Amino acid sequence: MALLYVYFQLVRHGERYQTITGKDYRPRRIDLGGWKYLTCALSLVLVFFITGLPFLTMLYASLLPRFRPPTAEVLETLTLINYKTLFSEGSYALKPLWNSTLLGVSSASIVMLLVAAISYFVHKTRLGGRKILDFLAFAPIALPSVVLGSAFLWLYLLVPLPIIGTLSIIGLAYLTRYLPFALRFVSTSMVQIHTELEEAAAVAGGGWWRNFYHIYLPLLRPGLMAGWFWVMVHAYRELTISLMLARSSNRTASVIIFDLWSNGSFQQLSAFGVLMFTILIILVSIAQNVSARYGIQERL
Repeated sequence: MALLYVYFQLVRHGERYQTITGKDYRPRRIDLGGWKYLTCALSLVLVFFITGLPFLTMLYASLLPRFRPPTAEVLETLTLINYKTLFSEGSYALKPLWNSTLLGVSSASIVMLLVAAISYFVHKTRLGGRKILDFLAFAPIALPSVVLGSAFLWLYLLVPLPIIGTLSIIGLAYLTRYLPFALRFVSTSMVQIHTELEEAAAVAGGGWWRNFYHIYLPLLRPGLMAGWFWVMVHAYRELTISLMLARSSNRTASVIIFDLWSNGSFQQLSAFGVLMFTILIILVSIAQNVSARYGIQERL
């Protein structure tokens, strides 16, 4: 609470950070000249060692009956038996993958819409208690996942709502867990938007919702998409909350991975990880293509 107070004191003068004004603003690309080849090469090398190499190792392990160092003899034994085993047990793999996809996409979408509205009321209005709203939305960051999962479990054991054992209780826990992180993504973008844009729209007769939809949401697109990706990926692989709240009917992909690891099924675990990685790449690609159709234009 003390550190949050210091943070709010530092950013209380949001007008100092307003850079997006009504003077034909467009973000500009910076030409790196000859340095672009070096920076591109360094970026590719960094991504390869952080993501590419672990994924290739996981892919290699998923194609082996048992893990062995790569040799010409071993490469002749590559098989898809681990993938067949995952899907041979009916919904053992398919349903958890669908549950995680549904929870990841829906949680990220709802969280980003919610924090966009919260950021607007906190930074662009003069309503009483708006700072308290910001504090309450940011406070769950102090709760470990195991504490949050326990709280939701006990709460809905006492509250007569039939959501124990469903995806709804996991989704609500995800919303609470990732709300503070998403709020910081959007708040930093919101404070950069000058209030003169909304004032000009109001003079032209635009209502609150129309101004919010046509002015703020497009300008917030970079922060919204960054937060959406972050929440979606982390919700997809969240383990602690899912373990505490999952039942046989609402298991997620991370719970299946934990079960496979506990049982020593490392090759099937790798195969399941490859499937998760592929689904996440597809979801991110779709989201990027959709987001490219909206928002502000870049100055070429």
